[in-house]
Formats: sequence, structure tokens, C-alpha cells
Amino acid sequence: MRKLIPVLVSALLVLALTSCGGTASSSNPTWKIAVEGLGREASITSLDLQKTGTVTVKVAMKEKETKGPEEEWTGVPLAKVLEYLGVSQYTTVKVESADGTGREYTPDLVGSNGTILGIEVNGKALDREKGPVQLVVDGKGSNWWIKQVAKITVIK
Repeated sequence: MRKLIPVLVSALLVLALTSCGGTASSSNPTWKIAVEGLGREASITSLDLQKTGTVTVKVAMKEKETKGPEEEWTGVPLAKVLEYLGVSQYTTVKVESADGTGREYTPDLVGSNGTILGIEVNGKALDREKGPVQLVVDGKGSNWWIKQVAKITVIK
């Protein structure tokens, strides 16, 4: 029995170290967002975002009549995500959170440099309340920013 204890402790330690962290392995995404309105089943995952490449932008949420403090967000522009999915024409794009709340965005807003699917803020991964992915819309109020993005619907 005494010889078995170090083996069990080692096995538990390896299991604990490999299951922590939330980073994707080379073939398993850490999150997935459904995409509708393409005429086919589609989604975007953490692995897809790695393929499209991330950007870092400074954005600020509008607070009443002024802008709040500027934050540094890392993610992928929403327009680039649509391009990756083969979407070139649409009238609006609806983005929804895990709780079903959402908002529609015009092509001008989607194409703005400050509209991204954010995965980090100020160099840190998003917490469970906001993430793993949050739609960030520079200069707009909190009702334009979508936490826990779960679905994107392309409306043609």
C-alpha cells in the first residue's frame, strides 16, 4: 500500500496540471459560438480565432454623455470573423449572449475597428461573467456590449 500512494499522488498531480488553465490544445477548442443565417450549419471557435489572427485595440464604453476609461482589448474584429465564414453581404448582424439577450448591428458598426469579439482585456483573459468572449463596441454604451457571446446571426 505504501508503494501505491506515491503513484496515486503523482497521477493526481499530472491530472490536475493538465486539466487547469483553460487553454486549447492543438485540436480541442475551449469555446464555440453558433453562427446562423448562412444557409448551412456553422460556428466559430477559439481555434478559428487563432487562424484569423487577433488584434489589440484601445476602446472605451460610453457612460451617459461621456466615454469611460479606455481599456486595451484583444480579440478579432467582427467583420474579420464574418469574412472568415465567407459572409460578404448582409443587412444586419445579431449577436446574442448565453442568456438570450442580444442586439442587431449595422454593417457600418460591424466594420468599425473598435467592434471586436474580445477574449482579453488589459492583458487578462475574461472572467466567467464576461467571457470567454465578449462583443466590444467602442464608444457605445453597455447595452451594445454583449457578454458571454453564444450566437451570431447573419441577416441578409
